[in-house]
Amino acid sequence: MYRCILIFILLFPCRLPAQEKPVFGEVKADKLFKCTEYAERDAVYATCNPVENICNSKYELEIRLHYYSMPHGGEGLIIVTYGNNKWDARMYKYERASLGYQLQYTIAKPEFNNMYNYSFSLVFDTLKSNHIFLLPSQAELPVKGWVSDGVGYAITFKAGDQFRTYYFNNPKSYMQMNENLPELKQYETIVRNLFNLFN
Repeated sequence: MYRCILIFILLFPCRLPAQEKPVFGEVKADKLFKCTEYAERDAVYATCNPVENICNSKYELEIRLHYYSMPHGGEGLIIVTYGNNKWDARMYKYERASLGYQLQYTIAKPEFNNMYNYSFSLVFDTLKSNHIFLLPSQAELPVKGWVSDGVGYAITFKAGDQFRTYYFNNPKSYMQMNENLPELKQYETIVRNLFNLFN
């Protein structure tokens, strides 16, 4: 059993000029993308607030970070969207609590996080400079070493009409064993910036 808790983060009172439409740049898409990949997991998150199948998304841009603690911890989902000249971000947490697993839902106020002086467009520029639309799955890299637990991640994106999912885990730990692989640092930077929207 789990409980659904709705949490609003109110971040004020700074008003920004209208955000420019994000430019995706080069995108590596998956022509065989499976729209149903996360249908079951999305249904669980949707008990708190609607989560559409990403293939049905009406946003121009949607980035989803699914994270899960290994081997038997909680998990969560961060969704960042851009559409109708507006950025939004939301987070779902499905974690162990005193009464079993508990689902929490958090909203970050669009366009500006006053506490950390972040605008969504600046965060997007950072994600793009770290090749969020081009990175491979970690399994495609010549990674040395092994980490048996920690946190795994899946990034799924919709950029215009292009979709893809890729996977990685424990980038910070693997960075120490693979200093010649810049992709691990890029994974870590992407994850950190997405989580910083909610800190």
